[in-house]
Amino acid sequence: MPVSEEKTPFFIVGAPRAGTTLLREILRTHSELCCPAETHFFRWGHPFGGNAFRDQYFTVPSNLAGTEPIYRLHRALDGVGDDEFSVLLDQAKTRAGLQDAYFALYQKRNGLEGKRWFDKSPQNVYGIFLLNALYKRPQFIHLVRNPLDVVASLMVGEILRADGLIEACNYWLEAVAIFNQFKAAWPAQSFELKFERFAKHPRGAIEDLMLFIGEDAARLGFDYGWVRRDWRDYRTVLSTSDIATIRAVCGDWMRHYGYSAARVLAPTA
Repeated sequence: MPVSEEKTPFFIVGAPRAGTTLLREILRTHSELCCPAETHFFRWGHPFGGNAFRDQYFTVPSNLAGTEPIYRLHRALDGVGDDEFSVLLDQAKTRAGLQDAYFALYQKRNGLEGKRWFDKSPQNVYGIFLLNALYKRPQFIHLVRNPLDVVASLMVGEILRADGLIEACNYWLEAVAIFNQFKAAWPAQSFELKFERFAKHPRGAIEDLMLFIGEDAARLGFDYGWVRRDWRDYRTVLSTSDIATIRAVCGDWMRHYGYSAARVLAPTA
């Protein structure tokens, strides 16, 4: 049986650097919705309750060496301290139990009680099947972006840096492969949005999304004029060899999403 049935949440998943943070900030302006910083409670393969699972939330990932533990920063933004989070970890019996308790504390700390919560942890896509098993008919929003742009951003590493080109490719490949497998089985719980449409026609894209989650778009307080319609040109980052590798790794799914060879141009001088 699902462990959480009240006010069914929804989850934004996908590859990092696909625009999920902007989407979260838009949805946060809705008077009936709330979302904390990224939690990643369903990302890791370690079983809940063990030290390996716990350690992910108190240590620094190798690709962010020299920084504060990223999830500690996220918790600080939410108003949740390390000691409080440790108590939640100790008391919970499942990932969903931890997530429900964390979101309740987040809502209390920020005066958001009674609002419908959602989660924006892109790499929770790795746990999408478990999320679906532990919640009652949760909804999933997959934001997908041209892998050339995603990989270029991951290689620059302004927010998150990939360890190398192959890892950057697989951030994208694994996200789209998992989501499409899920969508084939649960289409009514799945909504897919291409970043390129979202960036160029944000109002229409968001209105379609709000219809999917069953919320009133009129309650959003976002100025769509703030949505950027341009982004870094991947050709300033990726070499011809890099582009060939991305096409080799991601090519089938690129074609599936209509990311054709027309955009795969030679690097700029």
